[in-house]
Amino acid sequence: MNLQRARAFKVIERYAKLVQNLTIILGIFTGVISLFATQYDRRVARTIDMTKLYTDQVRDKYLDLVAKWGAATDSPTFFQQSPEQMKQFVLGFFHDEDADKLLTNYLDFFDALAVCIDNRACDRNSAIDYFSSTARFVYHASAYYIEETRANDRDPKFGAGLEQFVKLRRECFVGRFL
Repeated sequence: MNLQRARAFKVIERYAKLVQNLTIILGIFTGVISLFATQYDRRVARTIDMTKLYTDQVRDKYLDLVAKWGAATDSPTFFQQSPEQMKQFVLGFFHDEDADKLLTNYLDFFDALAVCIDNRACDRNSAIDYFSSTARFVYHASAYYIEETRANDRDPKFGAGLEQFVKLRRECFVGRFL
């Protein structure tokens, strides 16, 4: 009878150790998942902070730039111009001091946002959701000017944040958490 009790006790002891080890493994797994979820939440919160910065300091200037662009391109024949004529128009438009200042303000914001995304301090997908439509518009409207300024000023970084942002692709589900 003692022998049966000893065997039963050893079986129970083995199961208890197994349960204990599984609990430790599950605790570590849960901790890692919580860490990644917290980091993701912080990146999203930082992106939301960037939207506040955009709204407070950049959006008004963006709207002024869009209004100037809209007024300048109001002609029904604007989009019937040759690519060279359009390029000259864009260069002339952004050589205007006011348009240049508005664009530079916008580019500065996207330089900061690109650094934030590169360092994984901001969430890429959230940033794309918040800023992609305005960024694409400004980039496509000012691409000739950005290209010319890079060549003339020998500044390969001019407008790089905006260009990088426009070319960003969404991260996969798992990639967002790692």
